[in-house]
Amino acid sequence: MAEVNDREVEVFLASGPVKGLITTRHERLSDHLANSDDTFLLKNAKLKFGLDQGGEASSTRTVIYKRSVILIVDVGSAGHRSALDAQLLRVEREPHRVLVGAGRLLVRGEIHLPKGADLETVGWAQARFIPLTHATFADRPDATPATFIINRDQINCLMIDPGEVLSTSLS
Repeated sequence: MAEVNDREVEVFLASGPVKGLITTRHERLSDHLANSDDTFLLKNAKLKFGLDQGGEASSTRTVIYKRSVILIVDVGSAGHRSALDAQLLRVEREPHRVLVGAGRLLVRGEIHLPKGADLETVGWAQARFIPLTHATFADRPDATPATFIINRDQINCLMIDPGEVLSTSLS
């Protein structure tokens, strides 16, 4: 039986970011989110809100509705090659450096698509949550990369990272 562990995550909602712990038996956070439940639980959660994010509310147990999630940062994955990377490579997939708009957030990272697939494939994905590895917020390129899990229903723009195209065309 898989070991149960708490993983620190930051969940981005329209109301603001919520940091807390998610308890899971899964090695990959996206597998935990793929279950059929409409909600998941965060322990020791802190919600930041307000125009300057100066407001804060805390709770030992917070229910998060999956439909409202814009994206989730797996804080514990920051700066590490994840088990997700290894598992994604077991299935023949190719990483594509992308720029993703989700809600009002803009994120850079690697999306792993089946070999030969293109970006339009993401729109047809059955999974609601799509992992992006080695990801950072576009306005914080010097931040330590982490795995972000993006709600497919919240994606409003998905493109090959223009910085990647520019560096390739200059070579």
